[in-house]
Amino acid sequence: MPAFRIALAVLSLAFVGGCASPLVTLSARPSDAVASAEDVARGAELFPFRASDGTWGFVTADGEVAVPAQFDGASEFHEGRATVGVGGRVGAIDPSGRIVVEPVYDEVLAFADGRARVRVGTGRDRRYGFVAPDGQEVVAPTLPEATVFRSGLSVVRLREGRLTLVQKILIQIGGGSPSDRTVAIDPNGRVVLELPHDEVKVFSEGLAAFRPEKGRRWGYLTREGEVAIEPQFEGPALAFTGGLARVGQGGEIGYVNPTGDFVIEPQFEAAGPFSEGLAAVRVDGQWGYIDSTGVMVVEPRFERAGAFSESLAAVRLGGAWGYVDTEGGVVIEPAYRSARPFRHGLAVVFRGGRPLLVDSAGDLVGPDR
Repeated sequence: MPAFRIALAVLSLAFVGGCASPLVTLSARPSDAVASAEDVARGAELFPFRASDGTWGFVTADGEVAVPAQFDGASEFHEGRATVGVGGRVGAIDPSGRIVVEPVYDEVLAFADGRARVRVGTGRDRRYGFVAPDGQEVVAPTLPEATVFRSGLSVVRLREGRLTLVQKILIQIGGGSPSDRTVAIDPNGRVVLELPHDEVKVFSEGLAAFRPEKGRRWGYLTREGEVAIEPQFEGPALAFTGGLARVGQGGEIGYVNPTGDFVIEPQFEAAGPFSEGLAAVRVDGQWGYIDSTGVMVVEPRFERAGAFSESLAAVRLGGAWGYVDTEGGVVIEPAYRSARPFRHGLAVVFRGGRPLLVDSAGDLVGPDR
């Protein structure tokens, strides 16, 4: 950075904070709140819909309105809770439509492991925290970085103590801060693991991809912080699903097992996670599907391809989305702008900007269909 820009940064920081300023810290309040089994079961059978006036509600698999349209936006239920928009902010409801997480956040992600990640602010001012199913802030939104919970852990970035002027300058010009710590916390916000690495991704199936300090290659850590797979992959290094993780080596993607051995050698331009024994892969610009041994079971011919759910996968062909079965046969003709996975016999598809529900035969279900 040119000297005059550094000088300007020093000057501006001196005016706004002097020689030291407080840093964000981990503020936690343990909670034993859980969503009831009834809420989880009821929520799994509800689907979001948008009414003709633009508001959102929820319907059953039979198309009956369960929660009248009243929200600015709505997501699917996860663990008995669904994210909704109210007055430009975001909260969450239970299956009866009762607000349980007050709409005071800029973002509320789906619940996982009994916690939803919340965000306030945007850009460099964004901060993350976690709420319980009853809406209590278990971790106040003060964290500059935080992954969603998986395997009972979230990887978060902490800054503790007070920033010196030099540290503030480093942050201003894009550098790190010596006060930064990467740790893993449990669902009650307790630090259970120090992670002295440059980067650690979300835990999945008990493992998390990591890159050591000043290292260029990726490996995997256990929930105890031990190295399970030595850093050896050029990247990307993605989460484990179905016992396999996608990793990049030599400019191509393959799949490794939890010991780091390639089960499917790097050979694909891009690849998706395994689901129901199949994974989408791209070869020469087209997508098809392989099985867990790497055999191509659906030859590449799609423009895009999603994961299988209830034996159907969304694919794009001719610029539109439809669904195919596990042998690649078209079950629902491509006719939609986008399409989501099937759940309980129904899937959300979009025609223009309007969400619709279709069943496995491709018939529209629900109000205003």
